[in-house]
Amino acid sequence: MLVFRYLSSILSRQSSAHTISELVKFLNAIDSWAKRYKFPSDKDLKHINRNLKSCWGLSTHDESKKRDKKSKHKSKRSSNEAQT
Repeated sequence: MLVFRYLSSILSRQSSAHTISELVKFLNAIDSWAKRYKFPSDKDLKHINRNLKSCWGLSTHDESKKRDKKSKHKSKRSSNEAQT
């Protein structure tokens, strides 16, 4: 029980509101939760990334692409106006 010895050495130097057994119980609960945690699949990660990008304003159509599209529309309009 390396954790138990580590906590004992820390608590012997400091006054704590919790006993060593309480802290070990909390650490065991965290460890148990961490073992049950399942990493998201690749599909889930792609979905999460897409949502985060939209929240951050970094959608797949970034500002440079929008500017390019606007300039293309303007050039088409001016060429159409020149033909008429």
